[in-house]
Amino acid sequence: RNYKCMNGEFSKFCGSAGFGPGSLYSDLVWSKEFECTGVANYDLSSYPLWVGIGCPPEYKTGSPYNAEDQVSYDSVVYQCAKEPLNQFCGMSMYEPGKGLYYEEAWEILGSCAGTVVPSSSPVHDALTDMGGCPGEWHEAENRQVSYVEGDVVSKNGLVFACREFPHSDHCSQRGYEPLEDNAWKDAWMVAGYCSDNIGPTQSPSFVSLASTGACPDPYKQKLYEEGDTVSVVVSAEPLRQVVYRCKEWPYSGFCAQFSPDEIGGDQGWMLTGSCNGLMEPTASPSFDLLAYMGGCPKEISYENPAYVAGDTVSITVSEIPERKVVYECKQYPFTAYCNQESFAPLGKFGDMAWKLKGACDGTFAPSSTPMCTYERCRSESISCACGTPNCPTGDGQTSGCTKSDDICNEVDVLPFDGSSLANYQEGDVVRIGTQRFKCRDWPNGLWCKNPMYTPLSTDDNIWQEAWAQDGLCV
Repeated sequence: RNYKCMNGEFSKFCGSAGFGPGSLYSDLVWSKEFECTGVANYDLSSYPLWVGIGCPPEYKTGSPYNAEDQVSYDSVVYQCAKEPLNQFCGMSMYEPGKGLYYEEAWEILGSCAGTVVPSSSPVHDALTDMGGCPGEWHEAENRQVSYVEGDVVSKNGLVFACREFPHSDHCSQRGYEPLEDNAWKDAWMVAGYCSDNIGPTQSPSFVSLASTGACPDPYKQKLYEEGDTVSVVVSAEPLRQVVYRCKEWPYSGFCAQFSPDEIGGDQGWMLTGSCNGLMEPTASPSFDLLAYMGGCPKEISYENPAYVAGDTVSITVSEIPERKVVYECKQYPFTAYCNQESFAPLGKFGDMAWKLKGACDGTFAPSSTPMCTYERCRSESISCACGTPNCPTGDGQTSGCTKSDDICNEVDVLPFDGSSLANYQEGDVVRIGTQRFKCRDWPNGLWCKNPMYTPLSTDDNIWQEAWAQDGLCV
C-alpha cells in the first residue's frame, strides 16, 4: 500500500523513527493511499537541480560544520544554517532530511547528481590577504610560552588571530587548535589567508597590545595593592613580556593569591600591554593609594596570640627599601581567625581575618593597656525571712524563702568577645580597642546576644539598636 506524508506541522516527523508507515504513530503523519504492486521509479525532479556542479560531500554525523557549509544526502543538497544555529548541523537528531529537527539546522538547495570536481586551490574572495604565513599553532608546554591577544598563527593557508582577554587564555591550550573540533572558535578568529612563510624577525611584534615601556618586576608571592604592576614572560626565544595591573579593591585581595598567568589570576589582575627592558629602581616606596597610619604597631606574632577585634599589627612587605603596612583584626565572627597562623594577613585566607588599613613607618610610642572599669549589676537570688515584706512566701512556708535583688560590683571593661554573646545582658560594657560600648536597656538589650549587632560591624550602624557608645578607655 502507498502512504502519503500529510501536510502541516507534523510533516517533519515523517522521516523519524516511530512515525513510519504502519508504526505506532503512523496515523499522525501518514495517510493511507491506494494499493500498489512493484516499485515506482524514484524521480529527482521533486527538487529542482541546484546551481552547483555535481554533489557536494556526503553528510557525516558528528562532523563540525561551519555556517553555510553544503552537503548532500540521498542526492539532495543541504546548506548548514548561519551562526549560531550552525553548531547543530553535526549533531544527532539534526541529520539533513531525516533528523527530527533537521529543518532548524539545514536548508534544502535542490537535487544533484555526480560529485563536485575538486579545485586546485582554495578561493578566498571574502578574506583578507595577509601575505606570508606566520608560524603554525603549537601547544604551550609550560606557562613561560603562551599566546596572547593579537598573536597570529597559520593552518591550511588560513591565518588565525588570538581573541581578546579572557578568551586569549585558551589560545595555547590543547583542544583549541584552529580548525580542530568546534571549541577553537572560542579562542581564535579567522583573520585572512596567506601564502609562503613570513621571514624570521629580530623581535616580537605586539600589534594589539600597547607598549607600557620598561618591564616591572616579575610576579612574586607577596602583598600587592591596587595599581601595582608585574611582568610575565610569555616567550623565552625571542623574549616577550607582558604587563598586568592589580585591580581595584576588593579584587586586589586576589593579587597575592594568584599569579596573572594561572587559573584564577584574572580575578585580581588585568592585562595592560607589552613591555621590554627593566624599570629603574626607585629611591623610596610610594603609598599613594593607601592611607597613612603614622607610626607602626607591633609586628604580627603567633607566639601565644590573643588578638581581639580592632587590634592592629604591622607587616613588612619590602626590606629594601623598607615598606610596612597595617592590618586590623576584623569584627566577630571573623575575630577568632586572627589568632590562627593559617589566616595570616599575607596568607591565602588572610582577608577572612584581617583588613588592610594603610601604610606606616617608625613605631608607636609604647602605651599601657587601656584601663577601664564600670559598675556591673546582676540580678541574683538571696535569702529572706519568710512572711516579711518583699519576701515571696508560699502558703504555710516558714523557711527557704528567696527574693531577687540587684548586686553591683566594680569590674574591668573587657574586650568584646564574640564567643561570649550568650552572656551579655543590658547594662554590660565592652570595649573594642579603646572605644567603650554599653548594652542597651530591655528590649533592645536582647539583641546584644546576636552577632548581627556586633559593635562597629556594619556600615549602616544597625548595631546601634543594641549597643550605645560609652566613651573611651584611657
